[in-house]
Amino acid sequence: MRQQGRFSLSQKYFVDAVEEHEKEGFTREEAIDMAIKQMGDPLEVGRELNKVHKSKPEWSIFALRSYCHSLFIFL
Repeated sequence: MRQQGRFSLSQKYFVDAVEEHEKEGFTREEAIDMAIKQMGDPLEVGRELNKVHKSKPEWSIFALRSYCHSLFIFL
């Protein structure tokens, strides 16, 4: 459900950018190209998002799992 909200927000941002460029007098195709360029380099954006949203290991789950495995080995 959260992914849909994010996707529709990015769609709205893109549509708004295209409409804004069209109001400035650009053709639809030019407005779309400008909106895409405005979004930035997808590889660079992806790298920056990965830095911010980097997953961290859940050590408590790892410890619990290791403990359970050790119990089964010794029993």
